Amino acid sequence: DYLDGDNDNDNILDLFEAYHPRQFILVELDRSIAQESWELVWDQNIKPKDAIHVVSALRARADVMFTSDKGLRRHSGNVGGMPSLRIEAPHWSRQMPLPADDEPK
Repeated sequence: DYLDGDNDNDNILDLFEAYHPRQFILVELDRSIAQESWELVWDQNIKPKDAIHVVSALRARADVMFTSDKGLRRHSGNVGGMPSLRIEAPHWSRQMPLPADDEPK
């Protein structure tokens, strides 16, 4: 198990860095993201966990957010003001592999 160290947060950051760091943005969840997420839940009828992802993408100033969730993709262009956030299907065709334990991180 990758997350078996003394500090799982450090392990998560190592895993994050092992992947294409230019393609992913790490956003720390805070109270204001949670509050904005609830607004999306009530106003846009987006599921709470999806709303957190959407607000995190908006905070990171992302132009596009990728998801395989067809229901969430229906909200593309309707969140985030101007310009609005595009929510699209991922362009990769398979799950990206995790680094092996013996590979440098």
